[in-house]
Parts: sequence; C-alpha cells; structure tokens
Amino acid sequence: MRRHIGLKEMQQMSKIGRVDSVSVRHQPAQRHVDITVSTDFASCRREWLTLQDRAITTVFQTYEWLEAWQSHVGQHNTVQPIIVIGKHLDGRTMFILPFGLVIKNHCRILTWLSHPHNNYGYGVFDKSFLQDCPGEFSTIWRKIRTVLPKVDAIVLHNQPAHGGGFENPFTQLATCPSADSSYILALTDSMEDLQTRKFSSRSRRRLRQQERELDGLGSWQIVEARSDAEITRAASATFAQKQTQLTNRGIANPFDQPFKDFFQRFASARYGISRALRCYYLELDGEIIATNFGAVHAGTYYGLITSMADGPLKRLSPGSMVMRYAIERSCEDGVRIFDFSAGSSQYKTRWADSELSLFETLIPLSAKGRVYCMAEWLHITVKRRVKHSPFLWSRIKKLRALFRR
Repeated sequence: MRRHIGLKEMQQMSKIGRVDSVSVRHQPAQRHVDITVSTDFASCRREWLTLQDRAITTVFQTYEWLEAWQSHVGQHNTVQPIIVIGKHLDGRTMFILPFGLVIKNHCRILTWLSHPHNNYGYGVFDKSFLQDCPGEFSTIWRKIRTVLPKVDAIVLHNQPAHGGGFENPFTQLATCPSADSSYILALTDSMEDLQTRKFSSRSRRRLRQQERELDGLGSWQIVEARSDAEITRAASATFAQKQTQLTNRGIANPFDQPFKDFFQRFASARYGISRALRCYYLELDGEIIATNFGAVHAGTYYGLITSMADGPLKRLSPGSMVMRYAIERSCEDGVRIFDFSAGSSQYKTRWADSELSLFETLIPLSAKGRVYCMAEWLHITVKRRVKHSPFLWSRIKKLRALFRR
C-alpha cells in the first residue's frame, strides 16, 4: 500500500549512519538477502548485463545507458555512482539499484543515477524478487540504508508505480505524487487497425491532406537512420531544433556538450544496447525537418527526444508524421508497448491508451536534508497543481516565454 507523505511528516524523519568504504556487505536476517554497495561500474558489469536480460527494468537502468551517461555527464558533474546490489545467498542477483551521489545546494543528495536525463527512476529487479517482495521491501530498505554513505537526503524522482505487471517496491516507502504522468500505447500487428481505432475518418483524411501539401513543397521522405553518420546528422539537427524550441518557450536548454557526447556514444551503432536505438527523421529537399529518437528494451519502445524545425512547415505537423512512422515501424518489429515518456502533450494524449502514474520518494536524513526535501516537496506540489489546471498552465507558459525573451 502506498503512503503519501506530507510536509509535517517529512520533518519527523531520521538520519542514517556513515559508511566510507567502497564495498560493504551486510549479513541478512530477512529473505536471505546479501547486500553489496559499490562505486565501480567495471566490477558490476557482468552481473548487471546478465540480470538485465531477464529483469523487470527500463532502458534507463541498463548498464549501457548508465555507463555511457556516467562517463560523460556524471563525471563532468562530479556524480559518484552508488550501486546497490542485492543477492540471494545462493549467489543469484535479485536486484541492482543504480543510485548517484550529488552535491546540490550544499547538501549531499542520493538520487537515481542519470537523473534528470532518465524518463524513469527505477531498479533492475529479478522477477522472482518482485513476486516475493510485497510487504517486505521496507525491511530490506532498512538494511540498505545501513550500508549507504552518509547523505543529507534521499530524493528519487519519476518512479513508475508499476512495471512488468508488478508493483514498484519503492511504493512501500513514504511517497508523494510526481508532477507528471507517462503515456502508454499498446501496439498491435496492424498499423492500419491501430490508426482506425485511434483516429476518426476525418482525422485520417487530414493526415493524408498534409502529406499531399508536403508533396507540393518538394521532395520529402522519412528516413530510418542506420549508420553512425546518419545518426550524428540527425542528432545535430535535433539539438539545434530543440535549442530554438526551448528558447521560444522560455526554457533553459538542458542539452550541454557532455550530454551531447553521452547521447552520441549511446547512439553509436558500435555500442552495446544501441542495437535497439531507433532514429527516424523527415527530410525535405535534403534538410531535416523533424526527428524522433527512441530505444527498445524488453519489447517496449521508450521515447527519448523528438524535435521539429521552427517555421511555416509546423502547420503540416511533420513531427506527427515521424511519430506515426516510428509507431508503424514498432508494430512491424513486434514491439508491444510504445512509451511516450513523462509529460503531457497533445500528440501523447491523442495516441495513448493509458496514463502511467509516477511518484517521488523524499527522505530527509539531516537538518539540511529536511530543508532540501521541504523545498522539493513544495516545488513538486505546486508544479503538479499548475499542470493540472489548463488555465494556470497556459498562463505560466506564456509568462515564461515572455520573461525568457
């Protein structure tokens, strides 16, 4: 049962002890769990790759994603990996929790590794562990806390309430709702049947009319990028388009050079899980107009970045055309779930079948941590209420763009 935390409760939480060593073992008393904490990616590689092939997790907790992110973004921002590994006494790895230790506002904060660039904060869980876990994770969590390094607060963002048919174990801790939800589409074998189900005949005629109008403007095609050169070209166009888009909306551009380096490494055709990377773009007379990057893991397509060039072509919705193509190719490839990622947009609600609720875990462990968590809780609460009010949200977006200019 999930328990929501309020401001008063947050002020009453306690501290944890300090552990300075890189690897600490804790002898189990519950569920025969042996817990190890490590800061070294290389030492975890083999068991991580073995577990994630059978685990319930997301693409954002795969070894390839996190190792590439830490090598560029994490190291640049002095993030220390805190990798918690839980094993059965017979040696089977039951879970991996990829945390990161960051310094924010003079506080030592434990968060999910690769935040804020991951759509989901989650663990890598063996299915048998999730089957047996209900009602027991709070006990296991107390063990984990005894071997964590000293921090001021534990702040875990954007956690899905469910995954792979199982409840997220972290729902057993004190939680509060996230500001956003995610949007999910169940795919079928037939794109034609899917479009018939999701769009009216009038909407489908409008889509065909937009394509005919695009025909009149020049030679266009939707490309599935396969080579490093094509992916690099699409990524460059994406970051340029996102910078213009975010500036116009009054939002600071989060895609700095370390992130670009990380994304390029992850996207490289020579790099591990990038076999599952998907990159599509619409090209008009040799110019990239719209892009869609995603990654497939365990039968789910996870949306990563979409972009669209500013200008008069926006009225023809080239971004929607590329999105539709990405969904069609996913159907052909046997992908079963299309995850549009967190955040509400018109194209997401138009396509999605369901809304996936997300939650936050805020645990203060010092006086500074209590202040930090109260500020986080207030920010999340206000943001959630604003986003759930169409009137307030539209006004905020206009004011943000105005102040940015």
